[in-house]
Formats: sequence, structure tokens, C-alpha cells
Amino acid sequence: MKFFMAVVFLLVMIGEILVFTSILDEESKSPVKDYQALIAGILAVVGAAFTVFFMKAQIEQQDNHADDIRRRKSRAARSVMPLALSAIVEYARNTADVALRLLPYARGTYTRGSASEESMHNFAVPNLPQDIIITLKECIEFADDANADRIADLLGDLQVHISRLSGHINRLPSVSRDTIERDIIDAAKIYASAGTLFNYARRETDDPPESVSLSEMQTSLRQCGIDVSAFPEIYTTVQRSYPQN
Repeated sequence: MKFFMAVVFLLVMIGEILVFTSILDEESKSPVKDYQALIAGILAVVGAAFTVFFMKAQIEQQDNHADDIRRRKSRAARSVMPLALSAIVEYARNTADVALRLLPYARGTYTRGSASEESMHNFAVPNLPQDIIITLKECIEFADDANADRIADLLGDLQVHISRLSGHINRLPSVSRDTIERDIIDAAKIYASAGTLFNYARRETDDPPESVSLSEMQTSLRQCGIDVSAFPEIYTTVQRSYPQN
């Protein structure tokens, strides 16, 4: 690139010298004199062309360097994404267990003495490790739009679930059973959504996952310890809310 700059500078200088000498040597009869302005103009155009070429090459080099950095950061983020997804799966299982243990305290179910009133005040939403959020945010930053949307949806569902479950714990025993069952379904959805992203996280595909299906929700419920025979109403709600395979 320094060579190109030197060539441009040389051409411009030659053009300026020709113009300058043509002005000083107005009485000269040299045949070159008649073409000095033209030659100077041509050299100026060539110099400008070299300048444009140099600038485009420099911009392209900078873009390629930026793309290379982005690809490296994307690979780094995806390399730890499976660990974050595994942690989310486990977290969803834990929050589903908390919600499950809230059911005896639901409005219309709980009566004084039917369940330990002391235990009712000891429930808490498990802490979500902050490194999971950081990892997912980095994956969103470097993923393509479709996969970034899926990861962002998972992160959003996770935050909403934590907020709702925490609020419902604080409102016991005035929370309805349907509301608590909805918390269980939300946990199962987070479990399923994280599961659909594993192929992308492992770099087995770059295609975004499909929306969570009915069979994936049913599998997630079972993995969270929610058996259809014990909680048929939860499975009925899920069957109404999610598409058939």
C-alpha cells in the first residue's frame, strides 16, 4: 500500500511540474508544450484512479479483518453455548419442581393444617447463574438474525418465568392452581426451547430450530417429573396450546 501511495504522489507531482513549466515557458516552441495541460490532466486522472483503487482495497481489507474477528468471536461463543443450555435445562427442571411443590398451597386447595404453613414461607426461586446470561448475550451478538431471535426468545422466556414464579410465591396461598400449573408449563417450555438449540450450539447446523412442538413439550414435562397420570390437566392444556407434530 505504501507503493501505491508513492505512485499516486509521483503522478500528481509530475502533473503539477508539467503545468508549472508550461506557465513559465510560454514562449517555448517545443511540441510537447501544446500537450502539457493534456498530459497533466491525464496524470491527474490516473492518480485519482490509483487513489480510488487504494481506498477500496484498504476498505476491503478492513472489512475482511472485521469479518474474521466476528467469525472467531462467534465460534468462541458457540463453543460454550452447550454448557449454558445444559445449565438452563437443569434450571428449568428445578423451577418446575418448585412450582410443583406450590400446588398444595394454591387457592381453593390449601386449608390451614392441610400443608405446613411454615414451609409455605420458605419457597424461593433458584438463583440463575449470571454467566449463563452473559454467554447467551454473546451468542445473540454474533449469531445470524434467525438464531439470534431464538436465543433472545429463550432468554426472555426465562426472565419472565423467574419474575412470575417469584411473584406467585410471594402471593401464596391466594394464587390459583391454574396459575401455578402455568408456571410448570412455562418451565417445561424453557426446557424444550433450550433443547432445540443444542444442534446449533454444537455447530451441527446453522439453521434456526423450529418452534417447540407438542411432543417436545410432552417430553419436557416428563423430564421435569410431571407425569400425565398424576397431572392430566397440565397435559390437556399443553395439547391445546402447542401444534401437533
